[in-house]
Amino acid sequence: MTQPHYTQKGALPPRHAPGSGADGLTRRALLGVLGGTALASLGGWRLAQYVLRIEPRRLQVSHTTVAAPLTAPVRLALISDIHIGPHVEVAWVRQVIAAVAAQQVDLVLLGGDYVTGSTDGMPALAEALAELQPSLGVYAVLGNHDYWTDADAVLHWLRLAGVMVLVNAGVELATAGGPLYLAGLDDAWQGRPDLEVALAGHRAGLPTVLLQHEPDPAAARAADDRLLLQLAGHTHGGQVRIPGLGAPVRPPYGEHYVAGLYALERSQLYVTRGIGVTSPPVRLNCPPELTVITLAPREAAL
Repeated sequence: MTQPHYTQKGALPPRHAPGSGADGLTRRALLGVLGGTALASLGGWRLAQYVLRIEPRRLQVSHTTVAAPLTAPVRLALISDIHIGPHVEVAWVRQVIAAVAAQQVDLVLLGGDYVTGSTDGMPALAEALAELQPSLGVYAVLGNHDYWTDADAVLHWLRLAGVMVLVNAGVELATAGGPLYLAGLDDAWQGRPDLEVALAGHRAGLPTVLLQHEPDPAAARAADDRLLLQLAGHTHGGQVRIPGLGAPVRPPYGEHYVAGLYALERSQLYVTRGIGVTSPPVRLNCPPELTVITLAPREAAL
């Protein structure tokens, strides 16, 4: 299923300090939103069944095209926020990875937050990820939940699966359309992101895709003409979206850029809604997302 995304513009307001709730997705706030929605909907029980059991497992495949200085298109898949753990079972993750494989992309990118609270599910996730064999490889960054849980263990299992984890690092990819630079940053909340270190191997003029977990820091790089496209997750799209209001609950470092494609000063930013959930484990008007982005030659993208 294809979901179109609109291009959004706007200046980034001052960021609030991180709150006490994990990711700012506080149980009280989300349940308050759901409670108010339930009063005007099908009824509390039916709504609860939908937001807990149905929508969180309705994977949506979104397709976006970004013009790039390439001679042939490059297709990449982006997934983020798997959160394998108490609310996200292994069987669902395997379904998602199978859906990624079915897209037959050139490159797979993983946006962080693979676990919640425990790394017990990482062996199963690594086994599933090892099945992915795109021609340009599988690359990843870490997220705040990976640090809160056990970043070393997450790194171990990702690498065992053949995933290259980019922690302030980059790599030049030889694509069918010409060279492409891929860089990845450390987590903005719990790590030490360093763009200049990540771009240390960048050659002037190469189009660059920058992978990061949290989206809001992208605003500080909006005028950087080395960057073609920035990619992020973290927000889960808000998990709950109210028509006319959007996402009333947004995490620190994800308060301004929540979901979809945004036009920055010199580049673009795409924020994917993620695969899993954090507590409370609900989604409403915000299904999980597998994002497929085509970097198309500029003439073909017009």
